[in-house]
This record gives sequence, structure tokens and C-alpha cells, in this order.
Amino acid sequence: MAVRRFLRSVALVALASTILYAPSCSSDKTTPATDEGDPALADVVYVGGTTDEALDQLLAADTDPWDWAGGLFDMPANHAVLPAATPATFAWHVDSSAPQGGGAGAGGASGALTPADSGVRWASLLQLFGPERTASAHGAPLNGEAFFLVFSTPSSPTLLRVFTTQLSYTPDADAWKKLIGAGGPITLDITSGIFENNLLTQDGGPHLGQTLTFTVQ
Repeated sequence: MAVRRFLRSVALVALASTILYAPSCSSDKTTPATDEGDPALADVVYVGGTTDEALDQLLAADTDPWDWAGGLFDMPANHAVLPAATPATFAWHVDSSAPQGGGAGAGGASGALTPADSGVRWASLLQLFGPERTASAHGAPLNGEAFFLVFSTPSSPTLLRVFTTQLSYTPDADAWKKLIGAGGPITLDITSGIFENNLLTQDGGPHLGQTLTFTVQ
């Protein structure tokens, strides 16, 4: 009877592990991920090993207005008029040692365990009860800093969206056509987050960076 009870417990743990570790979707693609994931994010361009799971985490969390950590644009200049003939490069930098706009110290650290940090620790604990995540089939989970760029107009709030681990972005031909077709000023917002296995780390954001406006003609 004790053996049967033990075997039943092992089976339940295995079943829970299968549910918890359902195939994840990650991408090194520079084209929209339309095959799976949230349909509302189907148009997002993923660059540099970003994943839709990490983006879900970023969008579900509250942002703080910390432009130095979120991203400050090096190019183009605010209110620039960009020639349509050649895709422009958008570049930015971060400095998380600079104070937040609200006057808090760098990182706004506190001794409390944040939900994001708790999630990271829980995910690590779950790894004891199941196989490794299916990174071999869908790519590795995101670790490190990533940036979410949102190009928008009043009539198209999701004109172009990019999730990248890089510090610059040059639109491909299709993305550039979207910007050209805007027919007026375009707003660009940038938000950063720091991830561990697709989960935001403690004090890892999301941090809302600079907003700039430009026109393509």
C-alpha cells in the first residue's frame, strides 16, 4: 500500500511538471512571431533572442518613469525629419546608476521581496520537480536586459513594435514601409526590463525611457 501511494505521488508530480513546462516560444527572429502566443502581440518584431514570454512579463508589470534606465536616444534627434530613401537607425543608451526622475536612488532598491523576484525563485524551485524547459525546441529563455520599442501615431497606436536585446534597431524593408506610410509625426517610446529565465528580476523594471517624435518623408 505504501509503495502504491508513493508511485501515485510520483505520477502526480510528473503530471504537474508536464503542465508547468508546456512548450515555450522564444525567438531570435527579426520577423513577427505569428505562429503561437498572444494574438495581440502577433505583429511584434523579436530581435536578439527575446521571447514572447518575457514580453508578457514586461507588459503585465507596472512601469516606473526612469528614463536613464529605460533608455535615452542617441539617434535620431527629437523632432527629426528622416529621409524616406534609406531606413534610419534608432540607437539608445542606458545608465542605471543615474537617479530616477522621482528622486529615488539608483534602482529604487528595497529590502522587500518583489513579486518578480518571488517568481524567479519559484521558477527555480519548480525545476527540482521536472525536466528542463524545452529550450532545445523553442530557444533559450531570455536572460539579461531587453528593450521594447513602440512606434505609434494617433490613428495607429501599434504601428510598429520591436522587442530587442540590442542597443540599436534598423527597420527592415517591410518595417520601414510602415513608418513611411504613417504620413505624419511618429512617436517612439522605449521601455527596458532585466530578465532571468523570462521573468523580470527584482529592481529589473520595467523602466519607462525617453519618448521622441520624428517624421519620415
